[in-house]
Amino acid sequence: MIDIVLKIAMKTVNTLELKNHTNRLLKRVYSSHQVVLITRRGRPCAALVPVSDETLADLLWEYSPEVQRRLQVAAEELRAGKTVSMKTFAKRHGLA
Repeated sequence: MIDIVLKIAMKTVNTLELKNHTNRLLKRVYSSHQVVLITRRGRPCAALVPVSDETLADLLWEYSPEVQRRLQVAAEELRAGKTVSMKTFAKRHGLA
């Protein structure tokens, strides 16, 4: 079922196709705003997605393990009633 949905929803290529046709695939992603799913040994492993100035920050926040870790720590501190100012939080987490 998932395979059918993926094939309908987006272009799917394996790592060899990615290696041999990178420029063509990037052009497809950029010009047509399409997602290209990359598979390795038949399993999804990555995706080429269109990125703009507006979506870049969201993409980094969503997929950065470091950002996710820091958000988890902040959520745990908030649940424990440990609130601090944004300035203190930024200093504590190396953001200032």
